This record gives sequence, structure tokens and C-alpha cells, in this order.
Amino acid sequence: MGFYSRVLISFIFLFVSTLLYAEGGSNDPQVTITSSKSISEGDSGTKRVTLDISINSCPSLMPIKIKHTTSNGSAKAGSDYESSSGSVTFMPLSCQKKYSKEFRVKGDTQVESDEKFYVLLSDNGTNSYQKFHFGNQKATITIKNDDESQNADLSINKTNNKSSRVGIGEVVTYTIVGKNNGPKSSKIFIWDTLPDNMEFVSVSDSSGSFSCSYSSSDRKIRCRGARVF
Repeated sequence: MGFYSRVLISFIFLFVSTLLYAEGGSNDPQVTITSSKSISEGDSGTKRVTLDISINSCPSLMPIKIKHTTSNGSAKAGSDYESSSGSVTFMPLSCQKKYSKEFRVKGDTQVESDEKFYVLLSDNGTNSYQKFHFGNQKATITIKNDDESQNADLSINKTNNKSSRVGIGEVVTYTIVGKNNGPKSSKIFIWDTLPDNMEFVSVSDSSGSFSCSYSSSDRKIRCRGARVF
């Protein structure tokens, strides 16, 4: 009788334990990630943004292992941010409840809209014996463009050296002046079409910072300039 009692008691204990585990519910540990962060991209190099992955209570049975992975939005891995993946582990009973993870965005000088990418949490497939649930499972990182107000203000002025009618065979000199009123440096590209009934003679650059050429096919003079300030 004693043997059967022990077997029955053990069976009931196992059944109750299994039932409690299978039911789970709102008392299970909850894993969450910072919902959103914003960062200015800068003009070069990389900047770091930190997100917290946390759990509200330590697991009671087995470790909980969570995977985190970056995912493209309007921002693209490689050009706008550095792709990243990894994992964190919350140990049973006494655990570190928060991990701070760094992600890197890349700076540039391109004028563009604000861009976003994401960090996603997922079960790494080893948590079969420990119940938990996700709170916020997706973080949004916004890369704020900081180049919009830094535009060049270019002015182009064209004059010629004749104020009256031009006779056949006379040379007319056109002067084109490009000026940058700031605040940002810029390259200059200028093209101008030769008027009808005129023949191209030559083109030169007084400042030495432009490269000019003439195309007879479309009668256009094209000048490319270095950065002007």
C-alpha cells in the first residue's frame, strides 16, 4: 500500500506541475525592448544609439534566451546603418533584468528625408521549457537628417561686351560669373547655348577652377567647377 501511495502522490504532483506549466498566463515573465529612439546622423563616421532589452521578473525554471536583429525600413543596412544581430540570456531566479545594446548609424552629407530601421526581438528556439511573453517586441530607430538647412545659394550672371549691333566677323565676348552666397560649399555646372548665326571661337576660365568645353552637335558650352565657398 505504501508503494502505491508514493506512486500516486508522485503522479498527482507531476500532473499538477505540468498543468500549471501548460496554463501559463499574465504572471509569466515579460520581455520588452525600448519602443523608439531618434538620432541625428552626422556628416561622417558612425553614431551609437542604445536600446534596452529587459525582463520584468526572472524566469523560475530555465534560462530565457532572446535574439535581437536589425531590419531595414526606409534606412538601408550598409549605407545608412550597420546590420547587427545577437542575443541576451535571462537566468533563472536571480538574473540581470536589463541589457543595454548599441546600434550604429552612418553619417553623410546628403540632403534626404528622415529614415527609419528596426530592431526585432524573437524567441531563439531554446525556450521550450520556460513560459514567457513579449511586451514591446519591435524598436524603431529614426535617423534624423541634419543636412537640410546647409544648402548652397548660387547666383549666375551672364554679360557681353557689345552694347550695339554687331557686324559680320566681329568677336563678341560673353562673360559668365558663378557665385556661391553660402552657407555650404558646392560644385558648379553651367551650360549655355551659342546664339544662332554665331560661330564658336574659344572658351577660357579666368579663375582657373573651371573646366569648359564646346560641343558642335548641340552648340552648347559646358563648364564644370570645383567646390566654391
